[in-house]
Amino acid sequence: MDRAKGTAVLDKTFGILEAIGLSTDGLDNQQLAAQLNLPRATLYRLLMLPLGLSLSGVGARCLDGTGPDRRCQF
Repeated sequence: MDRAKGTAVLDKTFGILEAIGLSTDGLDNQQLAAQLNLPRATLYRLLMLPLGLSLSGVGARCLDGTGPDRRCQF
């Protein structure tokens, strides 16, 4: 992966984490994708990035709907 592409991936991933963190009620995957103007497939791929780096379980809770009220939350 070239440097510019890697930076774009990180920027989008941090945007996802920021949107989840700023939401008081959590966001479901459809709301999150719409808010960030990302295709849902891209959202799912980016949610898996923290899991691959062993940073958090956020991606798993968002993908399998086990977060509170089936929403993505920290």
